[in-house]
Amino acid sequence: MRNKTNIFIFILFLLIGNYASYSQNKRPYYMQGEVSISSDTGDFKYAGINITFYNNTEKGIKKVVLVLFLSGQDDSSSFSGDNRIVSEYTKNIDPLSTAEFCISLDDYIAVIPDEPYQIDSLYAVRIEYEDGSVWDDPYGIYAVQ
Repeated sequence: MRNKTNIFIFILFLLIGNYASYSQNKRPYYMQGEVSISSDTGDFKYAGINITFYNNTEKGIKKVVLVLFLSGQDDSSSFSGDNRIVSEYTKNIDPLSTAEFCISLDDYIAVIPDEPYQIDSLYAVRIEYEDGSVWDDPYGIYAVQ
C-alpha cells in the first residue's frame, strides 16, 4: 500500500511540475507583420510595416520592443545601415487583446522600393508589463518568419 501511495505522489508531482513548466513557457504574444509601400494613414511616406500584435497574457502591457530583419526582393540590401531594425511600441495593450500599429521604414531605407520588402524575422525582444514584470526573448525564439 505504501508503494502505491509513493507512486501516486510521484505522479502528482510530475503533473504539477509539467503544468508549472507549461504556464511559464506559454507564448506571451502572437504577431503578424505586413510590409507596405503605400500609406493611407500617413504613418510613413515610402515604406512601413503594419503590425497586428495579440497580448496572450492576463497582464496588461505598457511597452513592447520589436526586432525585425528585412530584405529586398533580390536579397540585396536597400538599407542605410544593416537590415536589423529595432522599434518600440509604448501604448498600453490590455490583457488578451489586440493592438494594431505601424513601423515606418523611412529612416532606414536608402532606396525607395518598387516592391515591398520581405520580412526575414520579426519578434518581440522585450515586453514590459503594467505590474512591473518583464519578459525577454533576446534570441528570437518566438520569431515570425
